[in-house]
Amino acid sequence: EDIMLYAMNVFSFHYHLFRLFYLKNLNSLLIYDEVMGNMMGIFVTPALLMYFFGTAIELPFLNMVLKLCNKVLVPVAVGQVLRATPAKHFFVNNKKAFKSLQEFILIGLVWNAFCNAFTKGLGIEFSHGLFLLGLLSSLHLGSFAVLYKLFKSKLVNFSNADAIAATYCTSHKTLAFGLPLLNTIFEGNPNLAAYCAPVMFIHPLQLLLGSLIASKIKEESEDA
Repeated sequence: EDIMLYAMNVFSFHYHLFRLFYLKNLNSLLIYDEVMGNMMGIFVTPALLMYFFGTAIELPFLNMVLKLCNKVLVPVAVGQVLRATPAKHFFVNNKKAFKSLQEFILIGLVWNAFCNAFTKGLGIEFSHGLFLLGLLSSLHLGSFAVLYKLFKSKLVNFSNADAIAATYCTSHKTLAFGLPLLNTIFEGNPNLAAYCAPVMFIHPLQLLLGSLIASKIKEESEDA
């Protein structure tokens, strides 16, 4: 069940944003991924979870979607409205400060998630945790390799930049959205900690493995 929840989690944006800046292959696919990933997280992911875990979810589907919209769509809508006001000029003039604030907020979300995990426990035994780390590493590297080969193949016919962007967009999972998603859907469930464990573990694994992969891909791109 834990791995199924991990697989249905939405895509990560910030991790591959950092790496694609590093690779100099940032393009429109990344922005599309952010929008579609969040929309799928609000509608598609809850529908899949209701299908596979219907008996374990007490929250009605409509209430679930409304809660997620309140957490995700409302802030985005407010931001879009503010762009049409003088607040946009204030943001542009203080862009570096807002960028730093955004990074601190993300770090705070991650820090809070890990603190909760260590104080309340992950809901799994130590041996199971080690097995999960190995399994997630294998799944992440395997999916990355398969997707990279697919997007580089003649079947898809992507450019090198698009292939790299598409691979990172489709192989990375998000902690910042994933944990609130699981907490909202499985609120009050005694297995909530165990359900969150794969999302917690994959966060540092993606950072480590993704950075190593980025170095390798950068070398290949420069040699090509």
